[in-house]
Amino acid sequence: LQDAVTGSLAAVYRNNNRGRLMSDSLLSRFALAALAATFLVPAANCAFAQTADNRSTAEIERENAALRAKVHRIEAEKDNVALHAKVDQLQGRRPVQAATTESAQGAPQPLVTRIQTSAPDRTLVMADMPMKAAAIPAAYYSWTGFYLGGNIGYGVADDRARSSLDVFNATGSAANTTAGETVVTPAGAIGGVQLGYNWQGGPNWLIGFEADFQSSAQKATSCVAILCEKIPGNQSVTPTLTQDLDYFGTLRGRFGFLDRGNLFYVTGGGAYGHVNQTLDLRASNAGPPTASFSGSASESENKFGWVVGAGMESSLGGNWTGKVEYLYMDLGSTANALNGVFPAGVQGGGSFTFGSASSLRDNIVRAGLNYRFGPPAGPVSAYDAMAAIPPVAAISAWSGFYVGANVGYGFANDHTQQDLLQSFTGSSTPSLLATSEPGTSVAPRGALGGAQFGYNWQAAPHWLVGFEADFQGTAQNDTACISLVCFNQILSTGATLVDNVQVQHQLDYFGTARGRIGAIFNNTLFYATGGAAVGRVRDTLHVDFAGTNAAGSLFVDQTTAKDLTGYVVGGGIEAMLWGGWSAKAEYLYMNLGSFSTSLDASLPGNPATWLSNSTVRDHIVRVGANYHFGVAPY
Repeated sequence: LQDAVTGSLAAVYRNNNRGRLMSDSLLSRFALAALAATFLVPAANCAFAQTADNRSTAEIERENAALRAKVHRIEAEKDNVALHAKVDQLQGRRPVQAATTESAQGAPQPLVTRIQTSAPDRTLVMADMPMKAAAIPAAYYSWTGFYLGGNIGYGVADDRARSSLDVFNATGSAANTTAGETVVTPAGAIGGVQLGYNWQGGPNWLIGFEADFQSSAQKATSCVAILCEKIPGNQSVTPTLTQDLDYFGTLRGRFGFLDRGNLFYVTGGGAYGHVNQTLDLRASNAGPPTASFSGSASESENKFGWVVGAGMESSLGGNWTGKVEYLYMDLGSTANALNGVFPAGVQGGGSFTFGSASSLRDNIVRAGLNYRFGPPAGPVSAYDAMAAIPPVAAISAWSGFYVGANVGYGFANDHTQQDLLQSFTGSSTPSLLATSEPGTSVAPRGALGGAQFGYNWQAAPHWLVGFEADFQGTAQNDTACISLVCFNQILSTGATLVDNVQVQHQLDYFGTARGRIGAIFNNTLFYATGGAAVGRVRDTLHVDFAGTNAAGSLFVDQTTAKDLTGYVVGGGIEAMLWGGWSAKAEYLYMNLGSFSTSLDASLPGNPATWLSNSTVRDHIVRVGANYHFGVAPY
């Protein structure tokens, strides 16, 4: 009670004397002595006592009664009620001591109240409620120090390969197959550890460095050329290229923007990785005579390059933080070759040289957890206390509708298989003349952007459920080449048939409707999401058959647009900022199923059909901003 009355008296004093300094310190000391007398001197025994200035006790009591009435009116004011309500929101906190100070001029100074939180290692100091002291400077969550953590994620490479296959028959004639730019997309899970240091140069920015080491299961095999059979069901040749990334690491600088316990950063630096590239060549003749061949050549090496990216990291409480991150890594290029001789029954027993060179480009998405070493983060000074984990005014309810926009990047991994069917004389059933089995890849990639709206229902202080729908325009596009060479026409009739086939995939737009469930820590939402997806894909086949010795020629372009439906899953981080605005970073994996297209690839006297069968698998990273309607801090 004494604390409350003393603080209220100070408030009355400030309200009655705002803008002026008390010139007589004696009056201040007298007022405090009078208030003390109210509690310490029994009225019955002091009815006729007098003070040093000849005022009676009754007069002092009347003055105190008037002061107490003013205190009650001030405590009922809206500002004080709001302050009490805010302090009540600090769960687990209780006042444990209070004190008053006095300036050299004798004017009462703001009281301070020491608040002990539920955490045993945290004690806050803040201005006493009734006092309207100067505005508290914005404090910040401290990020400075070393940290250690782990991460898991997924990587999808976009390796462009150029391959060639030279076959020499017994007489020295050569069939040279130089394939166009094909795509190998090693994809798989990754996981590892990171170590770093942050230096926070101010309340809103930091710089630092981070080193990480990752184990990788990224691997893919692609057919780099299609070779015709000499006679249907007789001979076949299949050249393939396999790439895998065993491990990699990076050493990067970081620069970030801070909003209390949220860090939005860009990063870049050096990278290294261990890459394996294997060339396989399989050939067979069903007979007669029966013959087969299988050979391979591998190249393993450590590659060095560079990496850039961006991410978002947020406080989980104490010294723990969680993050999501996207990195683009370039490890240069690699190449190797396979030399050998076919057996007599395969391609005339000729020798061959099979070579391939490819770039090494990787897209990495990962989520991580970090622990910062040192004392618990957070301010401990009187003026920083109101911003401690987190400021009361920044604790927000998430329930309600929201609308926003986003930008990002998409990189797909579309597996495609190409087959050439030809109807031979005397047969009404088309026969498989050539195939790209085990398939190749098309990797549409490009910028995307769009809008989203949704609704959150915060069922408890630390979790919510909701839904979100979005619509995205995208510039994702890619073209892969496949060379088709019929060696038999070189080795038997002398005719040459070299075909160039291009497969192009373009994602025009897509949209999703998803549910969300998330956990809230320090006003930041960590969520998982999933639902339905729809998108429009355009598939273009370009066939260029150029023949000699009456083999004929064919030039065909055909585009097919299809609306596909599928599913989408993902996760992200969203941080409430100010005035109803929030920022988020998000990853989505979208599967739109598969589709098939065909075109007439007939040459004079040789009816044929070209078939293309493809899947659509897209990886999406994006950042966005949302405005929440009716979301008010409490």
